[in-house]
This record gives sequence, C-alpha cells and structure tokens, in this order.
Amino acid sequence: MVAKIGIAVVGVVVLVFGGLWVYAVSQSPSPGDCLEPVSTSGGRGELEKVDCSASSAVYVVVDRGSAARADHPCPDGDYHVDRGRSRKISRKTYTCAMLRVKEGDCLVVHDFSDGRAYGKADCASAPHRVARVVSGKADRAQCDATHKPLVYSTPATTVCLTA
Repeated sequence: MVAKIGIAVVGVVVLVFGGLWVYAVSQSPSPGDCLEPVSTSGGRGELEKVDCSASSAVYVVVDRGSAARADHPCPDGDYHVDRGRSRKISRKTYTCAMLRVKEGDCLVVHDFSDGRAYGKADCASAPHRVARVVSGKADRAQCDATHKPLVYSTPATTVCLTA
C-alpha cells in the first residue's frame, strides 16, 4: 500500500515538473519568432515573444546559441543577444535577434541596467529613423557616412539608421 502511494506521489511530481518545463519551453522564442523589448525587475531588459503583426515587434529571432558558444553566441553581425532572465529554463542559452524594420520606421533606444535595445516609437519624438534596409547584403558600405549601419550576416541584411 505504501509503495503504491509512493509511486503515485512520484508520478504526480514528474507530471507537474514536466508540465512546467513544457510550458517554459513553449514560451521561449524560436527562430522566426518576433520580439519586443520589455523591462523586468531591477530595471533589466528582456526581449519578449510577441505576435509578428504587433506594432511593437521590432526584433526577429535568427538563432539560438548555447553556452558552448558563449564567447560568440550569434552569427557575425550586430545582433541583439538576449541571455534570458525570467520564464526561461536555463541562462545557458542565447537568443540572437536582428532588427525587423522597414524604411521609415522610427526607433528609440531603451537603456536597461544590463544593456540597450531598440523599440519602435512615434516619429515625432524618436531620435532614430530607418533610412534604408538592404536585403541580401551584409555590408556597412551600403549606408552613407551620415547613417549608422547595423549589419547582419544571417540573413544578409543591412539597416541604415539616422544618427
């Protein structure tokens, strides 16, 4: 009798923790998912998964890195690296995201205690405007001297921002 109760308790514990693990993994962004910057506890920042049709979706996930590549977790380029803070299974994974913008979009920089992230904003008050997006080329020379180039190797893209 005691053995049956013990097995039942172990089974319930395994199901609960398994369910929590599945939920957390489903909330983690995957390549192709869109993200927006949000403030977390302590003024830290995190990229949170949002529907790609949301106006706040300013980043897109291009890769998931691992601790094995901690020194250079993302492809070559100006990717935003999000190491995850809340609702993540492990801090040993890295989300590599690139800007998901079009010409004419306006951006602000969110300063978090652990880094910076761009966010979409009203053009009347935004300090940055997307002047040019070049798909198929990861080349800083695509932007003139008055623009800040952001270059991504995968997929090859160059984004030119007003300073």
